[in-house]
Amino acid sequence: MLQENTHVCSGGRVVAFEHMQAIAEMARAQGVPVHLDGARIFNAATALGRPASDLAQLAETVSFNLNKGLCAPLGAILAGTSDFVNDALRVRQMFGGGWLTITGEQSGWRKNSPRSMELSSIRRQL
Repeated sequence: MLQENTHVCSGGRVVAFEHMQAIAEMARAQGVPVHLDGARIFNAATALGRPASDLAQLAETVSFNLNKGLCAPLGAILAGTSDFVNDALRVRQMFGGGWLTITGEQSGWRKNSPRSMELSSIRRQL
């Protein structure tokens, strides 16, 4: 099951945590793993007033961009089990690209960027 937050096809709308939670519960009840396309997960977490880890815990795998909302020039991170990340990295490299990879054992989903609320406020004003 793929979930996306923020949701690009609806104009970047933030998906409610409860909605994401319900979908994750339905998928898991059927034995279906969940992936979170969290390209802008930190923006979504800030808008929801929750740590990004709350959103990430609803999925077995998570991807997010470093250049969308975090001001990095480029980059993406894929987080999941070591086996999943290694397989994904191998496939991605076959197509000529690469990711900075973080396995579940290495992830530090402790809290959002301290400036996340401030940056979000500035973006709204602009």
